[in-house]
Parts: sequence; structure tokens; C-alpha cells
Amino acid sequence: MLVWKHEASGQYSVKSGYRALITDYMLTSSNNYYNVETYRDFYKFLWELHIPGKIKIHAWRAINNYVPHNINLSQRLLVVDVVCPLFSWSHENMKSFPMSMKQPLWRPPIGEMIKLNFDASFLRESRTLVAAIIARNSEGNFMGACTYNFGNVVDATIVEARACERAMVFATELGCKRIMVEGDSLITIKKLNSKEEDRSVLKSIISSIRDMEKQFDYVLYLFVPRLANRAAHALALEGRRSQYDGYWSHEPLESVKLVLEADWRNGAQRC
Repeated sequence: MLVWKHEASGQYSVKSGYRALITDYMLTSSNNYYNVETYRDFYKFLWELHIPGKIKIHAWRAINNYVPHNINLSQRLLVVDVVCPLFSWSHENMKSFPMSMKQPLWRPPIGEMIKLNFDASFLRESRTLVAAIIARNSEGNFMGACTYNFGNVVDATIVEARACERAMVFATELGCKRIMVEGDSLITIKKLNSKEEDRSVLKSIISSIRDMEKQFDYVLYLFVPRLANRAAHALALEGRRSQYDGYWSHEPLESVKLVLEADWRNGAQRC
């Protein structure tokens, strides 16, 4: 009869096997006592944190170098190229991960495409919505902007979708043929990129946007974090303050212009 000595019951479990391996590793490392104590205290602290489990697991994997970056994958013969896809001058490892997690940046469109960034601001008390759209080309040049007010908005979940719809209208008015529509509403972008029929409260808006796609040669929908959508956000705040429809064809508002210049200086020139 076989007995597993690392468990009081004598029965093997994955948990006890893992604990035995880690303990053995710690005891054979330098600064033995310190390593064991640090390991125990740190993981006790980590598992007791009131954060989602997936974050705890990722932290554990990162600390133990179990993240499947290219260096680790190559050691297991799963990939050949170890170069980081974002930073081609270095290998992809845990040191390159923090670089890719830096502040998101606005990126210019490619070739003759026009990028339209959209955002929205919702005033719950008056049930009004201000949609803001800014268009730029591959050189970062300002192509136009507008704010548009919607009244009697009864459901806040449609706010960003309405702004995206307005971006399509604005692109038509500008005479664009190849466009990238970019916003920080993950729900809206996911629904537009999905091939399934939408059955949510956004159904009519999503259908309207897809109908307008026929007026363009090419349409691409992209999600970006709020920090990469700062110009449209700044314009939405301006529209909220003024509460009137606005249209700019040559020069943007000064507050928005500063953000546009920062976008180009910080992000576009690094492409």
C-alpha cells in the first residue's frame, strides 16, 4: 500500500503535491528561511485580498514567471520567434509586459482612411445626451468635428451607441469612403463586430449603423480605452457645457486642439 507522506490522510492531491514541490524548492534556495517565510506571508496576503480571482491568479503566475510570453513558450518548443510583437527590438518577457501596459495612445489611420473618434455625455437630470465626433486623417490632421444633442433619452445604455451612429452620419457628410470608427464603448463595438443578430435595447441603433455601412467602401470598428479617446471626450464635455449642436470644419475648439496636438505628439509619431 502506497502512502503519500506530505498529507495527513496519506492520500495524494494536486494541492499537496504542488505544496511539496514549492517547499522543496524554497528549502534548497539561498536564504532558505527568508524565502519560505516571505512566500508564506505574501501568498496569505494575496489570497485574502478582496479582488477578482483572475487577478490573484495572474499575479501568482507573473511572480512565478508562469505567464505564457514568447520566451517561456519557446522554452517549451511552442513558438520559434521570441521577439515581442509590440516592441520588435526586444524579446517578449515579463520585462516587456509593463511597457505594453503603459498609457494607451491614439494611433492614426492607415493610408487614405479617416478615423472618427466618438464619445458621449449623458445628463441624467434632463435626460439629454451630447454626442461628440472628431475626424482625423493619417497625418493627424483635423478633418472636422461636431456635437449633437439628443433629447428625451430614457435609457442610459444607448448613449454611446447613439454617438457611434452619429459618427457614421458625420462621416457621410464629410464624404468619406474608407473609415475607422473608434470609441471607448466596448459593448457598442462588440455588437457592431458581431455577426449575430442583436436582440438588446440597442437593436434598432445597431441596425441603423449597419445600414449606413453600405455608403462606404470600407468600415472598421475599433475599441480603445478612454485615455486613447481623450479628444472626443474633451469635445463631449464642451458640448455638455454649451448644450447646443456644434460643427467645426477648419479649426477645433482650443481645449480640444490641445488634446489633438498631444495625441499626435505622444502617440502618432511613435508608430
